Amino acid sequence: MNLDISQIVIKADDISCSIITNLSNLSAFSFTCQLPTNFDGSPLLPAGEHEFKVYIPTIGFIGLGNGVLPIAVNYTLSSLKTLNGTLNGGFSNSIFGRGFAKKNKTINNLNDKNGKNGKNGKNGNKHIAISICDNPAHITFISNKRIDFIQPPCSAAGTFHLNFTYGYTSHTNLTFTYVDPAANLPTISSISPKMFNPMVKSTLNISGSNFGTNLSAINVYLTNSSGRVYQLRVIKITNSLITCGLPGGLPGNYTVQVNYPYSTGNALLSAINVDLFSYVSKITGVYPNFGSFFGGTLLTIVGINFSPAYSDTLVYIGDMVNWFCKIQSINDTVITCLTPPISSAYQVGE
Repeated sequence: MNLDISQIVIKADDISCSIITNLSNLSAFSFTCQLPTNFDGSPLLPAGEHEFKVYIPTIGFIGLGNGVLPIAVNYTLSSLKTLNGTLNGGFSNSIFGRGFAKKNKTINNLNDKNGKNGKNGKNGNKHIAISICDNPAHITFISNKRIDFIQPPCSAAGTFHLNFTYGYTSHTNLTFTYVDPAANLPTISSISPKMFNPMVKSTLNISGSNFGTNLSAINVYLTNSSGRVYQLRVIKITNSLITCGLPGGLPGNYTVQVNYPYSTGNALLSAINVDLFSYVSKITGVYPNFGSFFGGTLLTIVGINFSPAYSDTLVYIGDMVNWFCKIQSINDTVITCLTPPISSAYQVGE
């Protein structure tokens, strides 16, 4: 069989292996192919076993003999970029090694608390997780030789093993030392407002000390138990005051996090709960609680943090969204509306 060698496709785990043997007649042959490599010559493959696949367009896939074994790649953990830091965490750190992934992946999802890239993600990477001091780290970037992550906080000073999980295996050969924070770290003393309307854009003021004046050095987030939920735009910063935009969001309780990703990490708190913030909008009363079957009853709805804009608000009675109460007036705490005639879908008394 005469076949140009350029027609042969060889892959290991979807990574092309380039043939470097110069042959034109493939009636009986052996050849060598070269996988992409890292700078140190190690194959650009994630840890695990990878079977070779040989494909010829005019024939199809070529069967491999029993003696052709998968290529085995092990991952290694070599070092940490930063070996010690303060208890507050929140700063960037990196693990160096190899065999972590076959494709680079940046993880931008703020809700991805643990920075997990999935057991079988689109980039073929296995599940990877990192924890230190029993707290999960948020992974932000993965390549074959490097993993970037946000250092988690710790409740006590000391040296702790980094727990690295890859698939079903774990290693703890790297350590990190937490130290008590210095007195001049950024510190939050209060926020204003503590509660706001989730449907309205506004600003949030964060008071404290040692914030610095470099607008590009900080990130501000609203966080909850799932992780960082909303990133706030920093409008102005002085050493004692940060002003951010509030974009609106889902009702709920949050904490305000001021983060210096490339230096000191998360700002400290001057006292417990000074960073608490909530988006709240709720009804506290409806008057009267009865009206005419034929509609036209002026209903007064009292509550907290209504949107003052007519276009942002709909009022309806019962479970039928299209049974609207026509709004007559509206502000942050009171809405008045005229009830429609009773819907045929409701029974008397509902």
